[in-house]
Amino acid sequence: MNTYEKYGTFWSTKYKIAGGLARVEKVKPDPLNLLVNTDVGSNRHRFLQMKGSFSCIFTQKEPFLHAYVHPQRRTTMIFQTIRQQQPLVHCITNYVVANFQANGLLAIGASPVMADDSQEVEEMVAIAQALLINIGTLNDRTKSAMLLAGKKANALGIPVILDPVGVGATTYRKETVKHLLENIQFAVIRCNLGELAAIAGVDWQQKGVDSGHGSIAMEAEATLLAQRYQCIVIVTGERDFITDGKHSQWIAGGHPQMTEVTGTGCLLSAICGAAYRVGPNPYQQLTETLTYYKKAGVLASAFTADIGDFQIALLNAIHRLSKDGEASCIL
Repeated sequence: MNTYEKYGTFWSTKYKIAGGLARVEKVKPDPLNLLVNTDVGSNRHRFLQMKGSFSCIFTQKEPFLHAYVHPQRRTTMIFQTIRQQQPLVHCITNYVVANFQANGLLAIGASPVMADDSQEVEEMVAIAQALLINIGTLNDRTKSAMLLAGKKANALGIPVILDPVGVGATTYRKETVKHLLENIQFAVIRCNLGELAAIAGVDWQQKGVDSGHGSIAMEAEATLLAQRYQCIVIVTGERDFITDGKHSQWIAGGHPQMTEVTGTGCLLSAICGAAYRVGPNPYQQLTETLTYYKKAGVLASAFTADIGDFQIALLNAIHRLSKDGEASCIL
């Protein structure tokens, strides 16, 4: 019984799709270069493992087939580690994205709690493994809760993530973020380019909660911010940038659809909270998180070209990655 026995089980199995059938025609000896031919065209695709069963993933034009990878080639990646450890992430967040964030954390195997009342946030954060503060729909009530929860988290050694949504849009937001940074030790600041500019005091035209436009020496300002607040700074965009003030890295990838629905950045901030706590090297864990979140966007885009379905496809992609790791990526 050889390592690749599972291939034989499904040899010549056919799957109905619009316009024809998909069939495994030939498997090369190296599963990392598994090639599949289809009856609906001459396209050949390179695939990795989807654990549990041989399956077809359909797009409007062509099937994507997945098969097993040699067990010795499997490695545990950050989303799988999150699923294994199931950290509780306390989110004081905005009502536009709360549902999507909660479902995203559940999809990756974490546990979300969205408590934001001052009467309970200190007690709630005490049982959490990470705290997310997101100012998207900021008001005085949640501002007070953020301060209480953040200070309690600091006292207990629980990492706090700041998502300064639209910080440059109004004076109230700028003053609030300034006050939060003065009173809470954040482990991570996850922002877009416009939000970085606002925190750094660089002239920038913010477009509501969107990035806007202006001119900024992004790497230098992000590094200075990380050094000033002794935290990891993540600036997301077409390419993501991460720095801890000493080390830095760019992460490419993703898909434009990720910018066309609300909440993808906010969900990333929540996942960063989970990722920070599940290992001994937060910088490396967050770098890996950014990498695979972008891969999830690409994987989701393979399922649908319809923007209304993209959020669901992204949740499904995150869920698969957390179960099957790198092997569930379509390359």
